[in-house]
Amino acid sequence: MSFAFPKDRKLLCCGLVIGDPHIEGFEEAADAVARGGADVLEWILPIPEAAYHGRVMHRAANRALKEVVSLSDACAAAQRFRQKHATPIVLTSYYARVLVHGLDTFAQMVSDGGFAGVMVPDLPVEESQGLRDALEPHGISLVQSLGGDTARREKIAQAADGFIIWASHAGGDLVTSADEMARGIQELRRVTPLPIFAAAHVQSADDARKAWRFADGILVGSSVVWLIEGRGDVAERVYAFVQSLSDVR
Repeated sequence: MSFAFPKDRKLLCCGLVIGDPHIEGFEEAADAVARGGADVLEWILPIPEAAYHGRVMHRAANRALKEVVSLSDACAAAQRFRQKHATPIVLTSYYARVLVHGLDTFAQMVSDGGFAGVMVPDLPVEESQGLRDALEPHGISLVQSLGGDTARREKIAQAADGFIIWASHAGGDLVTSADEMARGIQELRRVTPLPIFAAAHVQSADDARKAWRFADGILVGSSVVWLIEGRGDVAERVYAFVQSLSDVR
């Protein structure tokens, strides 16, 4: 499934860790995110002590890894999700979890699961052609993420497919200010027509509104996953939060 984003509104992507707090609860949260109005979901395959993601995501990964969370589990969950929702899903995985299957097998499994895109935060764009070649026959985008490396932003943006994520934080630490992101997005318009999503530590509808002033979309991960740590009806909390963001665009 390829990306076909609506042209008449700002875009919303929400991230979840697969298997957090367990596979059934994760699927309920993913359903709530889709019902709340997200345009795309990021599903993160958990690994312990992931460098790219911050403390909230670390805790989520540790919760998820109390049970085995395999690529097969992720693909089966995606197939069930696709039976109810047309919302596209990006699978985020560290490269070690790709290589253990082999590039072609990984691409076939992801295709069978119905994922629209893949993101591999620890795979440099200069070394990504092999994975790109494996995904391309299946129509799966290799989504790229920008960060604090100003010298490589244009190269990464030119290699991107589907959409681009500009992360203001890495490992929980601020690497790019909102003002710098706003200026940089305007500069990248020269080299890419793709939507650019700002991962700008959005915690509220007001934060979302501010980020949407300079970005085509926003990626909200930690603030959604944090809601799963509480007690009570997690799905309804997630739904209410995502809907509150969706309503202000």
